[in-house]
Amino acid sequence: MAGVRVRALERWRFMAGKASARPRPAPSTTAGTSAATSGTAASVAGSTATAGTSAAASVPQTPRPFPLVRYYTLASVVVIAVALVAVILVTSQSERRSVISRLEHESDGEARLVAFDLVERLSLQATAGGGLSTAFAANSDNAQRAILNSIRGRPIIRVDVLDQGGAIVYSTDRNARESTLADESSELMAAIDAGSVSRYGVDREITLTNGAKDRFDIVESLIPVFPESAAGEGPVKPYAILAIYHDVTESVSNATAGVERIRIMSVVGTMAALFLALLGVVIQGERAIRRSSQRLAAALDQERELRGRLDDQNHELTEANEAKIKFLSAVSHELKTPLTGIVAFTDLLRLNRDANLTARQMEQLTIIERNGRRLDSLVNDLLDLSRIERGTFELSPTRWEIAPFLAEVAGSVGAIYAGKRQQLVCEPFEQPLWVVADRDRIGQVMINLLSNASKYSLADTQVTVSARFESERTCIAVSDQGFGIAKEDQASLFTEFYRINTPATRDIPGSGLGLAIVKSIVERHGGGISVESATGKGSTFSFWLPQA
Repeated sequence: MAGVRVRALERWRFMAGKASARPRPAPSTTAGTSAATSGTAASVAGSTATAGTSAAASVPQTPRPFPLVRYYTLASVVVIAVALVAVILVTSQSERRSVISRLEHESDGEARLVAFDLVERLSLQATAGGGLSTAFAANSDNAQRAILNSIRGRPIIRVDVLDQGGAIVYSTDRNARESTLADESSELMAAIDAGSVSRYGVDREITLTNGAKDRFDIVESLIPVFPESAAGEGPVKPYAILAIYHDVTESVSNATAGVERIRIMSVVGTMAALFLALLGVVIQGERAIRRSSQRLAAALDQERELRGRLDDQNHELTEANEAKIKFLSAVSHELKTPLTGIVAFTDLLRLNRDANLTARQMEQLTIIERNGRRLDSLVNDLLDLSRIERGTFELSPTRWEIAPFLAEVAGSVGAIYAGKRQQLVCEPFEQPLWVVADRDRIGQVMINLLSNASKYSLADTQVTVSARFESERTCIAVSDQGFGIAKEDQASLFTEFYRINTPATRDIPGSGLGLAIVKSIVERHGGGISVESATGKGSTFSFWLPQA
């Protein structure tokens, strides 16, 4: 090659963003692929829906389709369709960019070969220091034949020869004679000065060498041509630029369409496999839910049946309890009248005014009186219990002081303690204590607790009574040195007719009603009662009343 040569740098830059392009309708191949894709998606949706229906119908004892399966199938079809569209939109753009980048690279290499050949053919017509423009000025026909010979057999549909400023000197497309490259971008011209540039264009109108016009997707390769004398020197502007247009319409369409079909089928296959796998899980879950619902329904039916039985039993127990209360009340009242007469006449006989009773007879009268009074106490407990259960147990609260009250109660049980040589001690109070309560009923509580403390303690022991103000309430405690109460008995201690059955307490008389009545009286006052005890270590019964 004499006088001129082509020098292309190893790097090239993608300038598609600077090219003037407009959207172009998708080729027929792509449209066909999209249609096929829609058909495939529809067929997959239909097959999955059929599979879901068949799976639902195959489950025993479920004549209707599973609600979860039906909803899952509809949701899956929508998700698959949306995912398919999203994947196609995202990946097709990425794939298209990859295809275009490859075609630009291939076109750039082929364009440089064409440029070498074309410069070789035209170099004999160029004057020294001139350029390709002098060759076209000398003989445009020979130059045109050289271009046609260079592009023969190649997918090149247009060749432009531009001067240093980017203005077209010659073009195989007669309609492009007035355009200039410098008007597009100064950055583009700088890039061409540094080396070859390839850029992709969409739907460009090109006039072919035979005069026919058509629209193509093209890759435009801009090859700078430098003078031979520029070799080895610093930066220098080319004296000509070759613009070579490659037709890549079919290449882009075929490459993207083939990859798109593979991509669609892979996405559809993956989504279908995932759908079927999850469908199996949903069917199993629906079956489990159905079985659980059946078990729950059976359990509810059983619960309703048991509730009905329980209501019947409660009704029977209520009637029995009412009958018991009526019986206790009637018996207590019937026993009260004759018992009062027995005790009164026993007292008269014991006076022995005629002095005609023997010592043995007097002893027998004492036993009759003692048992009569014990029976009278039991009748009174039964009457109190019937009043409590009927809700007719009335209180008459007044304000009174604790200290004189306890002294009075201690005096009333003095004979009981003296008989067993027991000592009753009332601890001194730090301050005067007042309460608002029914004095007689609280006296009944104290007598019961003090009597129990004496009964369940050995002779020559001590019982201590204490009172204190604590947390806005008055607390009274009775502590003994008796047999003590086991833990398992303490929970039932305040239950009606409950008695502790131990060798030490088995022969001690009692009805098992006293502590139940005590608890009811204290709670009716808004207070509470508790016990602290251990076997062989005595017991402490404490109850509290609201502060006055």
